[in-house]
Amino acid sequence: MILKLNKKFLSFSLVVLIILLIGVNSSVINYRDNSDFTNLKTSSYWNLSGNPILIDDSISISNWETINATYDWCRGNGTVENPYIIENIYLDAQNLGSGIEIRNSNAYFTIKNCTLLGSSLGSFPIFNAGIALKNTNNGLIISNDCSNNRGAGIDLYKSDDNIIIDNTVTFNEWEGIRIYESDNNNLSENTIEEHYYSQPGIYLFESLNTHIEANKIKNNNRGFEFFRSNFTTV
Repeated sequence: MILKLNKKFLSFSLVVLIILLIGVNSSVINYRDNSDFTNLKTSSYWNLSGNPILIDDSISISNWETINATYDWCRGNGTVENPYIIENIYLDAQNLGSGIEIRNSNAYFTIKNCTLLGSSLGSFPIFNAGIALKNTNNGLIISNDCSNNRGAGIDLYKSDDNIIIDNTVTFNEWEGIRIYESDNNNLSENTIEEHYYSQPGIYLFESLNTHIEANKIKNNNRGFEFFRSNFTTV
């Protein structure tokens, strides 16, 4: 009788142990899944290498509304309260143009936490860059890495009222940040380094009311280069 009870107890204990092990293992798997999901929210969450982004708000097939409806990496509606947001993208342009290029836009937008490299050079006066704005206003470019481009790191051409803050801009073959015929732009707290090819860290050409503050600028051919750019504050 005692032997039978011991066998039953042993069998019961074994079943309980198996159930506990399955529960622990499931918890570990769930924890890892949640951890991996959280870690995906980095600058490489969307890897779009070889597919440069072009948004032209004057053309229906490539304007903000179409891009926002088509791609998961864009959200918002372009208002001050709810700007379009492009975030967490890794994009090697592979010499096919700019990493992200926005044209002919007055919508409010943010480009944030993206890594953009490998842009082609383009041609004067409209160069390519990691991020290029052309006839585009009301942008916030924040906390991106725009390094190792054949063009500039960040390029504004005829683009007003934009904020460029807390970006890393290094080892580009052209300027670090180029502001060309663009007014009322703010450049703050950016790291702009290692531009050797006769190019400055920050270049302004015929651009009014540019505010430049608290940027880290070193090891460039020249720190700044300004041409006919009045009311600039540094």
